[in-house]
Amino acid sequence: RDRDVTGVQTCALPISTEVISVKSSLLPNTRPSSPAVILNEHDCRPIDNITAPSFYTQQVILNVFNEQRKDGTVRWSFNRKIYTMSRNHEPALFQVLHNKEVEAGFNPINTGCDRGKVIQVVINNPFPALHPFHLHGHTVWVVGKGAPEAGSFSEARHNSTLRLDGVRRDTVTVEGNSYVVLRYLADNPGTWLLHCHINWHLHAGMGMVFIEGRKAIKGLARAPREWTDVCERSGLRLS
Repeated sequence: RDRDVTGVQTCALPISTEVISVKSSLLPNTRPSSPAVILNEHDCRPIDNITAPSFYTQQVILNVFNEQRKDGTVRWSFNRKIYTMSRNHEPALFQVLHNKEVEAGFNPINTGCDRGKVIQVVINNPFPALHPFHLHGHTVWVVGKGAPEAGSFSEARHNSTLRLDGVRRDTVTVEGNSYVVLRYLADNPGTWLLHCHINWHLHAGMGMVFIEGRKAIKGLARAPREWTDVCERSGLRLS
């Protein structure tokens, strides 16, 4: 940063040839009057006041795992099961449409797709690194969220802290050595990926797929020619 002869402060961006000029009189000169308060997302409430179901019909527990391999590579996974692409590059949705069992590398978990079906997902993260997890196909209620170093979720210790009026998200961060508890309605047939939104963690294996209503998928979904065209042009083999 420097000042030119006109008294305008300039700042050259390191990734651009552009120069931003800001008048000195416009620069902030205030000081905080009190210590900063960090927002705890779990203290927020949805503006529409739609609350989470008070029950669940299926629970899925996912434990984050990290492996440092002898060859120097790093693997992340859920329940020590590494997410991998299909051997023949066929998407999970196509495998369902073709009446196949979804390959184990997708880490598939079958859920129903019935009226009143509620899925509870518990994610435990016993490592110091935080992880933002993203679920496709749904928004979820965050009914439980541990502070950093809270440890893994325990019904005996934490059930009393769950709240049905928590925020709804499609991405939620699990703090280091902590947990989150999510609930959603299984009302959207499809093959929905849950993964860490730190991209290299997904590529290193931290992902899984919910198969939501196989019969409903086959009854509702059709593979238009545009889908197969995109896949074939990308070199994906579809049977």
